[in-house]
Formats: sequence, structure tokens, C-alpha cells
Amino acid sequence: MMRLNWISNFFPLPRYLTMQAAGLDISDLSLKYVKLGRKDKNIYLQNFGKKSIPEDLIESGEIKDKEKLTDLLRSVQKDTGLRYIIVSLPEEKGFLGKTKIPKIKREEIRDTIELQIEELIPLPAKDVIFDFDIIEGIDKKDDDHIDIMFVAFPRKIVEDYRDVLINAGFMPLIFEMEAHAFKRCVVSKEDMDTQIIVDLGKTRTTLIIVNNNIIQFTTTFNVAGDNINNILSKNLSVSTDEAEKIVKENGFVKSKSNEAVFNSLLPVVSAIKDEISRSIIFWDNHPDWHNKDQKKISKIILCGGISNMKGLPQYLSYELKVPVAKANPWINITSLDNYVPTLELSESLTYTTPLGLALRIFDY
Repeated sequence: MMRLNWISNFFPLPRYLTMQAAGLDISDLSLKYVKLGRKDKNIYLQNFGKKSIPEDLIESGEIKDKEKLTDLLRSVQKDTGLRYIIVSLPEEKGFLGKTKIPKIKREEIRDTIELQIEELIPLPAKDVIFDFDIIEGIDKKDDDHIDIMFVAFPRKIVEDYRDVLINAGFMPLIFEMEAHAFKRCVVSKEDMDTQIIVDLGKTRTTLIIVNNNIIQFTTTFNVAGDNINNILSKNLSVSTDEAEKIVKENGFVKSKSNEAVFNSLLPVVSAIKDEISRSIIFWDNHPDWHNKDQKKISKIILCGGISNMKGLPQYLSYELKVPVAKANPWINITSLDNYVPTLELSESLTYTTPLGLALRIFDY
């Protein structure tokens, strides 16, 4: 069974080539790329960009028209000159979970998980590509088991993305679940708190619970930026473009002058709040998912375009009784005191996935 970083496993590349790798995030309606560089010990932003993807090429993370998507990606490859890439796989198509296995040698773990994979996810083993992290137990003499966090994808999903990218002229070195890129981008390496990352995208929202700097749980739901723009467009009888502009200018602020906007957005924002609340309740009521040092959710980090909406952090914090703040996508890349990237902070919140992917090559 192939690992997600299948190319680098079977065709090891020189270090100088992997250092040229960029992060590429492909979603249903757009793609974004980021390339980071290093000078001395400092990481800096080399290049970034985005491109719209026409509807019907990708649906819920599944490629529907490989030929047209290949043509689009080929034009991006020619325009950017990017070759080596680290690529995100669609969150909604992945399976992430925890399992325990008997205490065995490190080199035997993969085969042991492979034998159990059909008990862990609803797919035949032959149709799955997976990878794993050891959480604890491998080096502890008093433990009789090893705790494993695994991530798996349908083989067809991975191979479809691989084929399209290679045919477009890219060389994908690593495939990675979006959640791992989010976490690498917005959670400090030294931060061991239990927290929820909320990625508010255009067509979906992803929630990621991180404990001891390890992803413990993810879920995705289809309430996001498009819902906000569409409901405001309908209620105020304006175009979706105008609705998006109103959201940026007015935000989710309860005031007499903004009453119509606030009341229009309230059902969608409440639905997002309810999903976050369910994840908090799940975490609190499933101690079997925790390490021995169980911790309550201490904070919520917002990223994605909608996280820039005025009033949103305050509303969520008040309703959920947990501190809420916008993410700092540069926290593991650079100090903004010493270097100001050309990608503005507000816009960088929409680039958390490609930033996290690109960061992987820097001994993170």
C-alpha cells in the first residue's frame, strides 16, 4: 500500500530539489499556490497566487473532468514555472482517526495497520492509501500498546490528482490532508493547548481539534462563505458580488444601522456556531480520544476568508464561552516585526493551506 508521500518514498530526491517545492491547494472553485524561500535562517515569501476553477471540474473534492482540469493546471504551470509541489487532498474525502495496536517493532507498524484498515474505514484495503503518526507508546516500557493517528484516502482520489498534476507538468512530491497544513500554518510549534481551528472557506467549513500539537479530530460541513453571500443577496435584493462587498464593509455587527445585514447573516453564523459547539461537546464527552492529560478546549482560531468578517470572533466567543481570535498564518514562518510579507495579513488568512504545505520542507 502506497504512502501519501508516494513519490518521495520510491524516488528519493536531492535536498536541493525538495527545497524548491511549493504548496498547492486545489479546491472545487479555485487553486492557490505559495512558494517560500530561505535566506540564512530566515524564511520568506517568494511567490504566491491564485486562479479560479470553473464549476463542474471538481465537485466535493472529486475530479469530474480530468482533461479540462489538466489544461487549466498546465497553463498555471507554464505561467508560474513551478515544478515540484506539495499538494493538499480534499478534506471531505479523507478519513482521520485513532487506533491502538499491540506493542511491536516500528518497522512492523504499517503492515499491522494495513491488516486492520477495513475495520477502521468503510473501504476495502486495496482501494485505500494511508499514512500514520505514532502518538505515544512506542518508547514507553510500561505501555503494552501503541497509540496511532492515521489518515486515509480512497486510492482513486489520490491517483486522479496525481495523474492530472503530472500530465500538467508538475511533479507532486507529497500529498497531504488539508488539516495538517492548517495546523502547521496557524499553531505554534510550542503550543500544547487544546484548541479548535475553524477554516471558513467559500463552499465549506472545516473544524480541526488540536491537542498537544497533534490533530485529534476533524469534521467538514457545507455552511460557509457562499451561504453568507447568497442569503444576503436574497434578503437585500442585491447581486452576490454586492452582497460580498456589504459583508466586508459592514460585517456581523449588531447595530441599528446594520440591522438588516446582521439579521440576514444570523442564521448562517448561528449554524457555524452550532457545529463548533457540537465539536466541543464531542471532545468533552469522549475522553477515549484524549491523551492521558485531557484538556478542555482553551481557544478557537479562525482562518479562511470569512474570518475577516467584523464582529464574528466576538459573537462566537460570547456564545461559546471560549476565547476566539483570527489566526496568524506567519507564526511559524517569520516575525512580522522583522519582515513584512507582500501578502497582506487579511488576505493571508485565505492562504493558510498552501502556506502550511510550503512550510513542510523547512524542517518543521
